[in-house]
Amino acid sequence: MPGQTQPSSAPGADENDPNAAKGTEGQDGAQGESAQGEPAGEAEQHGDIASLLEHLTKEVRAWDDNLWADAPVDEESGGEDRHTPYEDERLEPEPVSERAISLFAPAPDDGKRDAKFCVDGDAAKDAKPQGFTRHITKWRVIKSAVALAALIALGWEPLERLVQVTSAEATVNARLITLRSPIDGKLVLSHGPMQVGSEVTADELLAKVENPRADRSRLNDLRRNLADLKFDVASLATRIEQLESHRDELKVQRDAFQDGRVKQLEAEAEEYSSDIISAEAAHKEASIALQRAKKLRERGYQTEAVLDEAVRDEQMASSKVNSLKHKLTGTKVELEAAKKGLFVGDSYNDIPRTAQRVDEITAELVGLKADLSAKRGRMQMLRSELALEQKHYDDMASADIAVPVGGRVWEVLTANHEVVSHGQPLFKVLDCAGALVTASVSEATYNELKLGQDTSFYLRGGSAALPGRVVALNGLADVSSNLALGQGIFKSEPYHVAVAVPGLADQPDCYFGRTGKVTFDTASPGQVMAATQP
Repeated sequence: MPGQTQPSSAPGADENDPNAAKGTEGQDGAQGESAQGEPAGEAEQHGDIASLLEHLTKEVRAWDDNLWADAPVDEESGGEDRHTPYEDERLEPEPVSERAISLFAPAPDDGKRDAKFCVDGDAAKDAKPQGFTRHITKWRVIKSAVALAALIALGWEPLERLVQVTSAEATVNARLITLRSPIDGKLVLSHGPMQVGSEVTADELLAKVENPRADRSRLNDLRRNLADLKFDVASLATRIEQLESHRDELKVQRDAFQDGRVKQLEAEAEEYSSDIISAEAAHKEASIALQRAKKLRERGYQTEAVLDEAVRDEQMASSKVNSLKHKLTGTKVELEAAKKGLFVGDSYNDIPRTAQRVDEITAELVGLKADLSAKRGRMQMLRSELALEQKHYDDMASADIAVPVGGRVWEVLTANHEVVSHGQPLFKVLDCAGALVTASVSEATYNELKLGQDTSFYLRGGSAALPGRVVALNGLADVSSNLALGQGIFKSEPYHVAVAVPGLADQPDCYFGRTGKVTFDTASPGQVMAATQP
């Protein structure tokens, strides 16, 4: 049947020769793998396992030779039967178990073991000297256990690779940061011509864009309006100061007039009081004269005319007293009003002219102070607008181009002193802080993955594992356009996976561009791996 091998030996070859047997087995194994269409990588791994088995076989045979040489002589045999079991052509070293071999190399299709791995137990038992059978059995168990442990330790990694599914490519990729011009103007490089690959640090100033034609009309208007307001405010402040000074002078004049008027009215009141006393005395005298005239007229000693004159004098004296009292009352009213700043006796004016002027100036000052407060508020607002407009003008007149993160210059898109426009790309910087691994996998592998799945990344030629997790399942879609290595590098498999590996940021240049392998922890019993070809 195709793909099966039969144990055979070349003509003229010693069937006990391990090298000849191994060569035959290697040829048969290679033919079986070719017939089954096994990948070349697995064939190389099987060759490594065959070499390991051949080496272990030689070591075991040498160990047995030494063991037989040091074994005690059986007294019953007389030392004549002292020979190694390998002297008998029927005997071969005890092989590793068939189950262990099947894990590392494909079993022959016909189900038969190779001749060199088969041991005839009965023949071996007959060939052993009976005096040290137990001794040999004990050492054979020990050596078999040691050989099996060595096979497991040395063959575990090849076995793990054989049972895993391998895709085509996985490469360390990184995010590109594009620095664009924020304004129109002329580019001025801070350190002269910039070289691709040069290292930059975070917040480092790379260049400056200067625009001498920036629009400043709005800035000039605000400055002009602010200057006008300053002049108006100063003028109002001067006018208010002058009016307040004049008002103070008028107040002094008004107060002096009020004090004089109060004193004048007080003097008039005293005068009227004195006149009332005189008038009352005259009235009293006139009353006595009238009484006397009446008595004389009744006796006939006085004429009627004299009596009438006495009546008239008494009435006039009484009226004068009453008149003076009324005048005194009016003066007192004026005096009380004058003390309050009201002058009720001066024609139709209730207050003097100076007091009226003081009131007019006070009202005018109220309006001027209101205007001054409004203009000062407007001036404060213009100052705020001017500061914002100044900042806007500064931003439009000059802009610094700084690197937000550390990395290396990936691409220089402009030259020194070149005129650039707003939004034009200037530089591209490789961001190692955003490094990730992009892998291409087969459809079967892709369907076993999920977002957030834990992974392990191994650099090609290294053994240390860097933990990570799946952050994007792009499938047949293109790789993100902001990555340095784009779609063209992945050609072996159509499905794309992005894996975040934080440990790459701590490595020199984040190992950008290096290849490796990524192991995905899936829900299935095994693990799925994506690896690059050498």
